[in-house]
Amino acid sequence: MLLAYPRFKGFDPNTGALLAAGKVYSYIAGTSTPTPTYTNQALSVANPNPTELDGSGEATIWLDPAVNYKIVLADPYDVVLFTVDGIQTPEAARLASLVVSGATTLAAVTVSGQIISTVTTGTAPLVIASTTEVANLNAAKLSGKDWDAPDPIGATTPNSVKATTIEASGDITPKANVSQESANAGKWIRGQISEEITLSTGGATTDSAANLLPANSIIEGVVARVTETITTATDWALGDASQAARFLAASTNLTLGDTEVGLAHRDPTVASADLGPVQSAAASLRITTSGTPGAGKIRLTVFFSQFVAPGS
Repeated sequence: MLLAYPRFKGFDPNTGALLAAGKVYSYIAGTSTPTPTYTNQALSVANPNPTELDGSGEATIWLDPAVNYKIVLADPYDVVLFTVDGIQTPEAARLASLVVSGATTLAAVTVSGQIISTVTTGTAPLVIASTTEVANLNAAKLSGKDWDAPDPIGATTPNSVKATTIEASGDITPKANVSQESANAGKWIRGQISEEITLSTGGATTDSAANLLPANSIIEGVVARVTETITTATDWALGDASQAARFLAASTNLTLGDTEVGLAHRDPTVASADLGPVQSAAASLRITTSGTPGAGKIRLTVFFSQFVAPGS
């Protein structure tokens, strides 16, 4: 603690004048045992004892917070002018309240009550440089959103979310495949795969570039949307290389924006296994038209449940 701010000033108690060349003796409180004061806050350089005041009766005197002092002020001839015993230098200030109206720099602040900021909206009440996590922080809002309606998690760069239980009162809309996995890496994958297919103008069949029918899966359904009007051909069906209408019988919806839902393979009256929902090997989806198309595009999305054997 600095003994008087910004520097110690010695006064002659008899005349009130500054005590030029006066002397400050420092002792352990209640004793005559000398103990040093210091020239800096780091307490790395000790003052002489006594510390002589300059021509203005001043000196820089820092006290050790671990020491209780007795301070004796004497004139240049060592005549004692006054003694203050039991000076205790606290390591931290203890205040009932602190009102700050401007910029203030504090090394550390410990409070047992509330910290109240009256800064108006538009200015951050706190500016924090550290990126270290704040333990036990209880916040009602994050990025302006409360926990009843938070921002999406990982909206820009999604990452993994681990949870014991997820409960929803409304719809859950996955934007990617959902995998349920056993301890031995057995998997049940509920997913979808899409492709926009440009119809061949050189024949009546067009296969998807990707294997839209995954291996070891149950094909739940195939949905389609015409994204470019189909010309010349009179209808189109959805199936595979073996069964042209496995998922959808001939449709005459040929105009941009027309849609279809292919569920023919789920019909329980189907007798042939290759017309059903089971997909053993990966395969392309095939569009078969009546007549060769002059133009046309169809976007197809296959919804499926796929199964993967355990790894051990």
